[in-house]
Amino acid sequence: MGWIGTFCSAFAMLPQCIKILRSHRCEGASPLTLAIYGIGALAWVGYGVNTRDVPLIVSSILALVPTGITLVYVWFATKRELFPIRQISSPT
Repeated sequence: MGWIGTFCSAFAMLPQCIKILRSHRCEGASPLTLAIYGIGALAWVGYGVNTRDVPLIVSSILALVPTGITLVYVWFATKRELFPIRQISSPT
């Protein structure tokens, strides 16, 4: 049972990450949710290091990779939507 939970936790964000990277669209993805999930995974890495629990460290790092990629992509996409880059027209 523990390994099933570990596997599910480690790869929970992988489908979302793949979908966003393939479609280049991230509507509905919450940066706050991703950040909270990432902070939780980072805390588990710290706990695993502190207790020298290698499987916990590995699974938490595996969870951080797609979460981090997705968070960065969503953050930049959200930032672009909030602050669109305007092209400066040349004087004619």
